[in-house]
Amino acid sequence: MLLNCIRRRLQLLSEKIPCYQRNISKCITRDDRSEETSLLMQLCAERYYISSEAFHTRSCTYGPLGTELKKNIIEQWTSAIRSRAYVFGINTSALSRTCEEPVRIVDIRALKEILNQDSFTKEEVSQKIQKLLEDSASVRTSLLQGALQQYTQALELVNRTLPFGLTEIGLCHHFDNQLRHSSSCSFEVTESSLVWFCSPRTSSQWMDYWAHQRLQWWRKVKHGSPNGRIGY
Repeated sequence: MLLNCIRRRLQLLSEKIPCYQRNISKCITRDDRSEETSLLMQLCAERYYISSEAFHTRSCTYGPLGTELKKNIIEQWTSAIRSRAYVFGINTSALSRTCEEPVRIVDIRALKEILNQDSFTKEEVSQKIQKLLEDSASVRTSLLQGALQQYTQALELVNRTLPFGLTEIGLCHHFDNQLRHSSSCSFEVTESSLVWFCSPRTSSQWMDYWAHQRLQWWRKVKHGSPNGRIGY
């Protein structure tokens, strides 16, 4: 969500720059997402929102203004959510050895060692790689798992009374196909999450309430903070 918000702010900024208006318009008309993203990334690098290396590599690092913009968005989102009653912040680990996440950190040296052993049969290679994967730490692809793990402890905090919410901002890893239409930099993204726990009887009302609150927050971000600008 934060990345989409930053892209929207940069798109609004780019519309004010005459030298890029015609190129962006052409990209949108042709519906060429790759060219449009490449042009936007170039614009972001020239405006100091991302580093120049991010334009040529798969690591999306923020520049000085991008860092400030991201910080301001996070602060505004945190203020809007954490100010609600019975909403608690959590901070869970991005790494896990028990969570069955599809993305794992593998020791490349250990993997090469297995593949370079000519004495191993195909079955032995397969078994050793499987064991290596099982022993490797997994990285989260969503913040939901962390909220579910904190549920029991948080329930005791509120004297076992619903509703309440757990919110978190953190890094997640996505597959390339998940980012095909959103970013060409890296599959490491910053996500914000609010997991709301309530009774089934009131779930539809709460869903409508939080959907409305999210819409209001997006409108506030789009038009800028009433107390000042959200970014640079």
